Amino acid sequence: MELDPVEVELAGSGRVVTGLGLRRREAFAVAGSNAEGKSTFLHAVVAGADDHVAGDGRELLVSVNGIARAEANEQGLVGADVSLFFRSLPPGLSGEPRAAYGWGSGSLVMAHKIQAALRAAVPLLILDEDRAATNLLVPGCLQSAEVTPLSALLATRREALGRWACSSPRT
Repeated sequence: MELDPVEVELAGSGRVVTGLGLRRREAFAVAGSNAEGKSTFLHAVVAGADDHVAGDGRELLVSVNGIARAEANEQGLVGADVSLFFRSLPPGLSGEPRAAYGWGSGSLVMAHKIQAALRAAVPLLILDEDRAATNLLVPGCLQSAEVTPLSALLATRREALGRWACSSPRT
């Protein structure tokens, strides 16, 4: 896949700048080794939604308001919908995948946050691998068939992600 550059004319100066444009309904991954700036890049995308002063390094970084993040952390779940990723709930939780109750593991909480962002139709959802539940991103050799990772949804059931992934990926 090739990334097409985006050109934007700056209103004040008429100067045209070229850069990376993240488009709606795309799954965009940034890959690389440890300590190569992937998380820093994602932090900059989030910070681009805020006003900033000249000289702080974000002069030409622009982002949208309403960015959501889905990270893995343990927390209490009260009626959390995790049904897109989980066919059944693990021991210790009550309810069902459409309404889970109890202390959620990192992957359950991340699944709930992703589904809440999709339901809210946020303009941009950021998943940072460093702060993610790996089993929710890609399948593992010991993974139960009860968990469907995001990579499998993108590859085989894009329509399940709603407006986020209803268009075909660019190739």
